[in-house]
Amino acid sequence: MKRFICQLIVIGLLTSTASGWAMEEDQDMPDAHFHISFLSRLQDNSQEGPEVSENGENAIPLLNLNRCGLKKLPRRICHFTDLTCLYLNKNFLELLPPEIGALGNLTDLDAKKNQIVDLPDELGKLTNLTRLSLSNNRLKTLPKTMGNLVSLTDLSLLKNEIEDLPDEMSFLLKLEQLDLDQNKLSIIPPFIFHLSNLEFLLLGQNRITIVPPVIGKLSKLRELRLRDNELTALPKEVGQLVELRMLQVEANPKLDQLPHCIGNLPRLSELSVDEFTSIPEHLLKEEQEHNIQIERTKSM
Repeated sequence: MKRFICQLIVIGLLTSTASGWAMEEDQDMPDAHFHISFLSRLQDNSQEGPEVSENGENAIPLLNLNRCGLKKLPRRICHFTDLTCLYLNKNFLELLPPEIGALGNLTDLDAKKNQIVDLPDELGKLTNLTRLSLSNNRLKTLPKTMGNLVSLTDLSLLKNEIEDLPDEMSFLLKLEQLDLDQNKLSIIPPFIFHLSNLEFLLLGQNRITIVPPVIGKLSKLRELRLRDNELTALPKEVGQLVELRMLQVEANPKLDQLPHCIGNLPRLSELSVDEFTSIPEHLLKEEQEHNIQIERTKSM
């Protein structure tokens, strides 16, 4: 069993740091023998589950299965209940098994760059998750149980096929970063406006036509990306986003002017617009005084 645990640690790519153990992201597997042996044990139903001592000496906090060519995640993963970090990047996964709900200690789950089309309801049992990355998959929506992930602070859904999201996600009140770039949203999901701690909201390259006035409720927002949508106007309530540093609205061909209130945003330092979008005079003065960087994108 000690040999089994050693194989697991090697696959985990653990490196000693001043603060403990950490993973070098996307690093190649160091030993093909250990790699193959570990996966065969994990996938072999004839093998007994991993033993964990009562004093926790064999507890494994991190498992890195990046770039393993996995087409499915072995159900025996549920035996590793001490896992806090699970990395599954760059495989060929289409589903996550319901057994993943047994990993109640997970704080970091990264499954980007797979082919995931659906998520189990059991994902909602991972109530200790603080970071969840599902970018570069084929998701169209998420289960309602996502609303149970109340510890989540960082959620990345970049480059999926998402058309809508459940209202239950309004319970994710600790969420600070939400990346929905490159999806198929036609509206901003209403639950977003309940996320009072949100600081980074990325909605670029969707099909959004309207930003509702309730956007002004996101008083902690520091970065708002709305580039490459179908916007025709921005509401004056954008002027209530007093913490906003970055605003991206380029590649919205019908957005011909910005509201004057944007010129009063005290911390705005980066603005991206189309070259023919009318900009408030106050912002032009701020640009001349090098207080703000305005990037003008040429229309296609």
